[in-house]
Amino acid sequence: MKEVKKYPNFILFEDPKTKVKKCFTYEELQREYEKPKERRVYGKASTKKEI
Repeated sequence: MKEVKKYPNFILFEDPKTKVKKCFTYEELQREYEKPKERRVYGKASTKKEI
């Protein structure tokens, strides 16, 4: 099985011979340390005060 792509909740694998794709969660693979970091989105704080 060849690793194709990492997603936030699972990793997608593909069998090179049959081209069958299968996904496994990080818990199933016991790869907690390889889990990609989630991107945090911060909103813009307004600096103007309304009177």
